[in-house]
Amino acid sequence: MPAPGGWFRCRVTKAGPAEDGRMYICLTEVNGGWTDRWFFAVDAYKREMLATAFTALSTGYTVTTALESTDEYSQINRLYVDSSPVPPPPLPPGPPTTTVPDVREDLVSNAVRTLREASLNAGNANGAPANARVVSQAPAADTVVAVESTVNLTWTTAPPR
Repeated sequence: MPAPGGWFRCRVTKAGPAEDGRMYICLTEVNGGWTDRWFFAVDAYKREMLATAFTALSTGYTVTTALESTDEYSQINRLYVDSSPVPPPPLPPGPPTTTVPDVREDLVSNAVRTLREASLNAGNANGAPANARVVSQAPAADTVVAVESTVNLTWTTAPPR
């Protein structure tokens, strides 16, 4: 038994003629009812529907369509470009972030520990003597960076001022 037809808001994903002389349009229902199903345009309006499908493809707009059935390879009876583009898919989440702590004036050993606690790596800390203090850092304190980023330390053994 064929699935019921009706009016649907869809995204056009592909379109073009086939060897059988029909114009086929691949649609994805905007509300998630189905994805990438092929339908053929009613013969009397196949050129107009193909032009409408190409307009929707090139502009990113959705279409409103009257389908004979939602079964794949059923007939499209009407096809209109909507006046609104398809909303873009949500962006994937970015990498986890952390805020760079201020480790200036700390002993290098303490700065390395503080950076590790913030899920960061300390650069230029190897070989620092026990009395070495951080005089500058890059990136600066309070900068938001990706977890596991490196904070480069500049240190000195000169006494603090």
